Amino acid sequence: MTHAPARHSYALLDGMRGVAAIAVVVLHMPKLFGGYTVPNAHLAVVFFLQLSGFIVAYAYADRIARGMKFGEFAWRRFTRLYPAYILGMALGVAVAVASIRFLRA
Repeated sequence: MTHAPARHSYALLDGMRGVAAIAVVVLHMPKLFGGYTVPNAHLAVVFFLQLSGFIVAYAYADRIARGMKFGEFAWRRFTRLYPAYILGMALGVAVAVASIRFLRA
């Protein structure tokens, strides 16, 4: 039985992506952070997307080279991202409802 070769992990890139994600959150919600903004945080959006694209391309390169169809790739990405999307939507609705109730009180 042969094992698949271990994939290289890019811990530094993952960390940089995390910092960029935090900068994007601060950019979009300055009131939550007392009006603080990260200088040039709009560049963190581009940086985050480019790093994410690299990581996804790296993760799927071998499978695509071996014949993975677009539909299978799309389905895998969809099933990986959709639970987080639903959770984010639910939290967003809950915060919106709570905000409306707070403002009416």
